[in-house]
Amino acid sequence: MKILHCCLSCFYIDGYSYQENLLPHFNFVHGNEVEIIASTETFDDGGHFKYLQPSTYQTEDGIKIIRVPYRKFLPAAVMRKFRSYKGVYELICEFAPDVILFHGMAAWELFTVVKYVKNHPDVKLYVDSHEDYHTCAQNVISKVLLHEGLYRHIIRKCLPYMDKVLYITEEVKDFIMQEYKVPEEITEYYPLGGEIVEEQEKKKWRADIRKQLGIDESTLVLMHSGKLDKRKETDVLIEGLNRVQSENVVLLIAGSIPPENQQLWDYINDNPKVKWLGWLNADDLRHYLYACDVYVQPGGQSATMQNAVCCGVPVMIYPHKSHLKLCRDNVMWVKNADDIYEAVNELLADPTMIERMSRASFKLAREVLDYSALAARLEG
Repeated sequence: MKILHCCLSCFYIDGYSYQENLLPHFNFVHGNEVEIIASTETFDDGGHFKYLQPSTYQTEDGIKIIRVPYRKFLPAAVMRKFRSYKGVYELICEFAPDVILFHGMAAWELFTVVKYVKNHPDVKLYVDSHEDYHTCAQNVISKVLLHEGLYRHIIRKCLPYMDKVLYITEEVKDFIMQEYKVPEEITEYYPLGGEIVEEQEKKKWRADIRKQLGIDESTLVLMHSGKLDKRKETDVLIEGLNRVQSENVVLLIAGSIPPENQQLWDYINDNPKVKWLGWLNADDLRHYLYACDVYVQPGGQSATMQNAVCCGVPVMIYPHKSHLKLCRDNVMWVKNADDIYEAVNELLADPTMIERMSRASFKLAREVLDYSALAARLEG
């Protein structure tokens, strides 16, 4: 089977463990021929947004990646919102896929993919959506002109040719039904996932990383990561942790801090409870997740939460609608600094909670979040 992944409404970052990386990887591992057509949008090693030159190359697996240029009939800033590219139809024809997954709904290039499906009606077209009210339609121009205007028009015209619209969270489902008028009967839950780790590998890396950091097994290690904008509530997390009297707890923070949130350094610098790790690649991030006891995410959502669960790590997270649907016995719910303070003290008082919640994370990962199983759903 030939499976095409179109990453044309968003960025594509080489060598990471995002959905756009791991679904093609597992499709390939399952014996399929796989190709990726991607935009030139990516992030550098410091987690900063940038654009690459159009090019063709391969992943470590040998999956062909083609980064295509934007069309130029309007200014570059406008074309990046339209998400229209050169030569995509010809590339699809050359590969002749049996299945197409279009990552993200909001792109003019969806018309091009639908054109191919019209001419090849046996092809399965899945379109997944990551858009929600936390990340999109943040102002009148974005909401009215882009999402309720341009993107809704594109999606409504293309809907009859989609086999399924896949949503990653309940918030995304709400958004696409409200803003794009996607009917519920065509939607299907398709969460972000991760790679399931073997427990022996986790134990090895846990010991190695803790030794590198000078942290013994008796220390409660929390971890927090991502692009640390104000919505991540990193300052609230540190505020709650600073109130904990015990010195037997440490917070590892990985990621990048955008210019508009530079005051966060005041919470991090010279804080004995915090270790700053900087921006980590996918492998290093996973190794640090192995070393921690709990992954903490008190604000906006991040794919690292699912990766943590796949590493058998309990989570301490805000009760977003999608989190409430997904997590059960592996979670502690936190909304503010008081909740974080109380949750950390509860863990310090009863360390056996961590082992119980860890087993629950592994169970959830195997049943719901395994990217191998998620990839297989495209192959059916």
